[in-house]
Amino acid sequence: MDAERAAKVIVGATKRGEAERILTFPAIVASVAHGIAPGLTTDALALVNRYVLPAPNGTAGMAAKRGTEIEPREGPVIQRLLGFGKSAASTNVAPRP
Repeated sequence: MDAERAAKVIVGATKRGEAERILTFPAIVASVAHGIAPGLTTDALALVNRYVLPAPNGTAGMAAKRGTEIEPREGPVIQRLLGFGKSAASTNVAPRP
């Protein structure tokens, strides 16, 4: 579906007060599949994400990491935001045994 057709469909749905409008047949099939078997759909899309789509840095199959394993980015805004998160974590999270 081209952008102009999608825009017309979205505007029409908005005028009719529709809360949701699925635009294409493949999206309808995906929505129904997710409604019937959400876990299976999520797992299938995770496999597509891992093995079919390229990773942001151009490599496929990157291993998942915990948040604590990710190297922090530099910059005053990032450091300030990280400080808020670390402060909240030390206040609200019980230590691991």
